[in-house]
Amino acid sequence: MILRSIKLRNIRSYREAEVSFPEGSILLAGDIGSGKSTILLAIEFALFGIRRGELSGSALLRYGKNQGEVVLEFEVDDKEVIIQRTLKRTRQSILQDSGYVIINGIKSELTPTELKSKVIELMGYPEELLTKSKSLVYRYTVYVPQEEMKQILYEDKEIRLNTLRKVFGIDKYKQVRENTLIFNRELKRKVSELSTRIEDLEEKQKQRSEREHSIKEINIKLGEIESELKGLNNDITKKKQELEKLDEQTAYSNQLIKELEVAKTKVNANKNQVKKLIEDIRELKEKNSQLQEQITAFGELKETKDEESLESEIEEKQELLNNLVKDKAATEEKMKAVQNHIALLRDEIKKLSQESKEIIIKESTLQNIEDRIANKPKFEKKLSELDHKIKLQIAGINKLEEKLDHAERIKQDIIKSDICPLCKQNITTGHRDSVVKQENHLIKQVQDQLNKQLEQKSTTEKNIDKVKSSISLVSKMESQAVQLRTELKNLEKSSNSIVQKQKQLSELSDKKQDLEKKIEHLNGLDIEGIKNKIGACQKKLKLAREHNTKYREKKNIEQILKQNISYISRLEQQEKELMGNIQQQRERMAQLTNQLEGLENLPQLFLKTKEELDRLMEKEKLLEIRRGEFNQEKKSLHDIIADLNNDIEAKLNIKDRLQYCKEINNWIEESFLNLMSTIERHVMLTIYNEFNSLLKEWFALMIDNIEIKLDEEFTPIIIQNNYETEVENLSGGEKTAVALAYRLALNKVINDLIAQIKTKDLIILDEPTDGFSSEQLDKVRDVFDQLEMKQIIIVSHEPKVETFVENVIRVVKTEHQSKILI
Repeated sequence: MILRSIKLRNIRSYREAEVSFPEGSILLAGDIGSGKSTILLAIEFALFGIRRGELSGSALLRYGKNQGEVVLEFEVDDKEVIIQRTLKRTRQSILQDSGYVIINGIKSELTPTELKSKVIELMGYPEELLTKSKSLVYRYTVYVPQEEMKQILYEDKEIRLNTLRKVFGIDKYKQVRENTLIFNRELKRKVSELSTRIEDLEEKQKQRSEREHSIKEINIKLGEIESELKGLNNDITKKKQELEKLDEQTAYSNQLIKELEVAKTKVNANKNQVKKLIEDIRELKEKNSQLQEQITAFGELKETKDEESLESEIEEKQELLNNLVKDKAATEEKMKAVQNHIALLRDEIKKLSQESKEIIIKESTLQNIEDRIANKPKFEKKLSELDHKIKLQIAGINKLEEKLDHAERIKQDIIKSDICPLCKQNITTGHRDSVVKQENHLIKQVQDQLNKQLEQKSTTEKNIDKVKSSISLVSKMESQAVQLRTELKNLEKSSNSIVQKQKQLSELSDKKQDLEKKIEHLNGLDIEGIKNKIGACQKKLKLAREHNTKYREKKNIEQILKQNISYISRLEQQEKELMGNIQQQRERMAQLTNQLEGLENLPQLFLKTKEELDRLMEKEKLLEIRRGEFNQEKKSLHDIIADLNNDIEAKLNIKDRLQYCKEINNWIEESFLNLMSTIERHVMLTIYNEFNSLLKEWFALMIDNIEIKLDEEFTPIIIQNNYETEVENLSGGEKTAVALAYRLALNKVINDLIAQIKTKDLIILDEPTDGFSSEQLDKVRDVFDQLEMKQIIIVSHEPKVETFVENVIRVVKTEHQSKILI
């Protein structure tokens, strides 16, 4: 991984800044507090975001600002990457906002967590770092603040070992042991629980045997009940057959009784019909006598003249009368319409004649308006000239006012000042009076010219107003001209229609004369004579209709009499048939009465047999109830046995699980825990040997006559003059050397241990030479040469460090704002 650049906006002491990082060794130089470490914190924020307890938003966002931004550009694994993260101030706190990542030109908008996940993937760090607040691999391979590195040397050995386990990725062995102990405790609890759950296994097996014995006894009793039920079923079948036979005989008896009742009903019905027929015949004979008397009263009648000829004659005369009346009314209506139309045409012709006179007046008015409109271009040209003229006048007035103002300033300056504003020399009284007099004269001349120009401007403005008024009036006249042209066009159409209307008037006058002649002809016809003839015909028709009515009434009575005689004959025949039916039904009734003899005791016999069958079925029901109870008891016992079998099977399975858990428990306690400890010791020993060798090597490059080694807890032990001592007893520069050597050794071990990480070409050292003497600083040059990294970023305020780095980036701070000097 190689850093290319970083941009900061509103980050701590930076408002806007951009830093470019070349390859090779780079020094961030500047005074203490100038903002060097802020750049390193910004790099870490761009990569991993805010981290609770380590890097907060309030520690990064510039005071008084609501938003901040960091954009980091770097190269990793042949990919060009740009990451942007932002900070936003809210009422409660300062939060990270969404950002983006651009990889080889492809941009993705991501949340803070997604950005961190993408960075860990790009840098080849273990995935479990995503859920941790600290990125220990980055902290101890790329950048660690110097004070934090010293802190790891002095803190409790157990804390140090746990931290190194996490850094080396072998804390999993300790975690496995701890988790195994937790699991084993739970396993022992499970063993105890399973043992408790199988305590009643033998009791359950005993209960199952007892229930199985009870089922055998119930089966014996059920066999006895089945035998008894079989005998009952045979008796019940015989009784049911007897009942069926009695039921058939009863049905036959009921059918005979029903037929006897039907016969009786038919006899009674036939008697009633005969009685009614006799009465109907008597009434019809009386009615026939009355009809015969009416026929005799009419006497001899013959059909008179045909009514249709009289009706036809009346219709013809009435139609002639109606047509004459209708024709006269229609002719009078046409006459009235023609008279109205003639009056209307005369009014229209009169009106059109008046409009023809208006055409002459409107044409004259339109000509006058068009003459005025023709002058509009002249007015517009004159307005343009006046506009140009007033612009020149305004420019001249402005120049005169500036000239007047300038003269007034010179006059005031020379009155108030002792130095001449024109010649820049001391002012004498005579010189001041001369200049004032000269400027007063100039002011009067300019004022006169200005007044003249203002008068000319006022005159021009009045002329402009007049011209604009004329143009406005012409615009109104244009609208009037359009309206007049429309009106003239309509009037011309009206004028053309006068001739047509006069022609129509002439035609209507001729039509009126024809109608007058027709009305005179109709008035001369004898309409009253026609009406009298119609009246005479109607009287003849009335007499004929009365005679014919009597004739048809007599014929109708004769027809009714004939029909009644025929109907009496049919009724007498029906009476004879009904008397025959009554005799037949009486014979059938005697036959049915004989067949019913001997069947009177059937109901009593049926009831007795039914009672015997009910007793047998009741006994059967009681036996079936007992059988059902035994079967239910048997089913309950089977259910209990099934439940016992399930419990016993489950407890046997639990017994097997218990045995398995005991075996796992023994394997964990006797083998697995010891194996994890052995693996961890072996891995830690391998790391220890490499770490110890590298620590000695780096420390020897910086400090002579003092040796260093690691104890089993990775604590540095100092050997001086063949005596062991602690780091706390060293000088400031020697402590810094120990911390730097520890830091570089740790970097190498982690890079070798985690092969997939992509940050092996980058290291950032924060104040690595704090407290070093001049000789020690010279030795640091050799240390940097042996690092063999593509990019080394050093933060230091030591001027001598500038002599052995390839690039220097200077940071300064003025008025609480940090800047980068190029």
